[in-house]
Amino acid sequence: MQVLRWLNLLVEWVQVRMRRRRKKRSKSYILKRHYSDDCAMLRIERETKGAIGTYRIIPKLGDWDYLLTLDSLREIEAELVGEFDGVPFLLRSRADWDAPPLSHRLAVFHLYRSGTIHCLGCWDINLEVLGGGNAAAINPSRIFHTAALRILEITPTKVLSWQEQLEMLDWVGLVEEAAKGYWGRNFTMIVRRRI
Repeated sequence: MQVLRWLNLLVEWVQVRMRRRRKKRSKSYILKRHYSDDCAMLRIERETKGAIGTYRIIPKLGDWDYLLTLDSLREIEAELVGEFDGVPFLLRSRADWDAPPLSHRLAVFHLYRSGTIHCLGCWDINLEVLGGGNAAAINPSRIFHTAALRILEITPTKVLSWQEQLEMLDWVGLVEEAAKGYWGRNFTMIVRRRI
């Protein structure tokens, strides 16, 4: 699936959720809430293809929220080639076979109060390491969750406000540091910037 098509599906999902929220005030899609002195962070259920994790960060001050998403490239870029005993069989497109082993798509957005959305960045990254005894136990959603929780630790300084620090945050570096906590300090993330 091309990046712009994926981005359009994600924007459509956000717009539907924002409309629903205004109408019903339903919070059934919120899986977990976290709070700091400067923001609230909501872990949100997202039913789109390949969704691994979705977090909405709502600052106490500011004109926009942040939306962090992590999706499985294996699922969003795969093509259905058949079915065996009721199990779908997916295969990545042939053009991706020679590409580096990128496994996930990380994206960060501004969500404005007016309902508009702006993509701050979109990166294809690797969060899976093959081999090793505990490789199967390390789930990319745990790595993403750890990275998201680190945002709650950001505090304003005399020089920079909380939101100014978030605007300058190295989002990929944040996820890479969380991954190193699971894979070890020698882990190096492969990154391809998409937007």
